[in-house]
Amino acid sequence: MKRARPYGTHPDVPDHRDLQYAAPRHVRRALPREVDLRSLCPPVEDQRPLNACSAHAIGAALWFDEKRQGEAAPLPSRLFLYWVERAKEHTIGTNAPVSLRDGYKAAAKNGVCPESLWPWKPERFAERPSKSCFSEARKRRAVAYHRIPRDLDHLRGCLAEGFPFTLGISVHESFESRAVRETGRVPIPTRGEKTLGGHAVLVVGYDDRSCRFLVRNSWGRRWGDKGYFTLPWAYLLHPDLAWDFWTVRRVL
Repeated sequence: MKRARPYGTHPDVPDHRDLQYAAPRHVRRALPREVDLRSLCPPVEDQRPLNACSAHAIGAALWFDEKRQGEAAPLPSRLFLYWVERAKEHTIGTNAPVSLRDGYKAAAKNGVCPESLWPWKPERFAERPSKSCFSEARKRRAVAYHRIPRDLDHLRGCLAEGFPFTLGISVHESFESRAVRETGRVPIPTRGEKTLGGHAVLVVGYDDRSCRFLVRNSWGRRWGDKGYFTLPWAYLLHPDLAWDFWTVRRVL
């Protein structure tokens, strides 16, 4: 298997059937200055060497929703989710990127089995999961996922309600810098920076004082701030730098 950069998402194709999320007016009128949902997130894992960032981001969002409902949820199988995502996009045999919408559709149709049934073994990325994996996966399906508008109040409002959201970001050379690797503080790319790829991540908080969002990566806990990093608000508001904001609201 050819080793690729650890990214792995591409923008969704527009679809008028997408369910839309809007933060309630009373939430937008009283947004807290800071939200941090890290304590409710699963441990940060490492997607490398696969382009499975969408599976990691969506898997964490699904687990978060179950945990928020008070369930003792097992960790979801990222490898299973990556397989059913690529099955939907007809790219099973390749280490291919996946759009977030297709990832959520795959999770809604197939569900996701526990990590213990189909553990993270990258060399098995093209192998079809067992029948028992699919049977167990049907017990845990994403049945409500909504697109969030590119609006600062709605994005913060989603987090203020206690829900993280996934998105795709355009990764540039500065993202791979030593400074970002050590601090987790990502800058706005400068003019002329090379684009390295698209990356799916999970936003879990924000801080009005720094005007930054708190984001969960999937490159292990030794990267950034124990696996997390921050993005300026302007990053998410720029259509060339961020896209496809999705939040999960019900996993059954």
